[in-house]
Amino acid sequence: MEARKKSSNASWLLIIISIIIAFLLSRYQPFHAFLLGLGDWSYVGIFLTGILFVFTFTAATAIIIFNTLGEVMSPWSIGLIAGLGAALGDYLIFMFVRKHVSKHTKRLIESPSNSFLGKLFKNSYFRWVLPVVGGIIVALPFPDEIGIALLGISKIKIRQFVILAFVLHAVIITLVAMTGRII
Repeated sequence: MEARKKSSNASWLLIIISIIIAFLLSRYQPFHAFLLGLGDWSYVGIFLTGILFVFTFTAATAIIIFNTLGEVMSPWSIGLIAGLGAALGDYLIFMFVRKHVSKHTKRLIESPSNSFLGKLFKNSYFRWVLPVVGGIIVALPFPDEIGIALLGISKIKIRQFVILAFVLHAVIITLVAMTGRII
C-alpha cells in the first residue's frame, strides 16, 4: 500500500513538473519560434501533436503548441487534424486497456452479487455514469488515460469510441487554438 502511494505521489509530481516546464518553455522566445516553425510541418506536425495531446506527460506541451500554432494557422484546421491524431492516440490506449485491463475488471464485474463490487457493477446507474464520466475526462484538455480506462470498462464499441474521441478532441483543440489568436 505504501509503495502504491509513493508511486502515485511521484506520478503527480512528474505531471506538475511537466506542466511547469511546458509553461516556462512557452515563454522562452527561441522555443516559441521553434513552435511556430512546426507550422512548416503543416498538417503532419499538427497530427503528431494531436497524438501527444492524449498522453500524461506531453499534454501540457501539446496545449502550448496548439495555442502557438493558433496564432498563425486556422484553429478549425488545427482542431480537425489534431483531433484525428488525438483519436489515434486514444485508440492505441483504448486497445491496450481493452486487452490488459479488461481481464482484471471482468473478475470485478463477475464478483458475487452480494459483495459491494458485485452490487456496484450490476447497478444500472453505475453502468450509465461510467461512460459519461469517462467521456467528460476525455473531453477535458487533460491526460486521457483514466477516461479511456472508464470507457474501456464500460464496453463501448471501438467505432463509437473513436468517433467520440475525435469529436471531443477536435472541439477542445479548436478552442485551445483559438486562444492563440486571443492572447
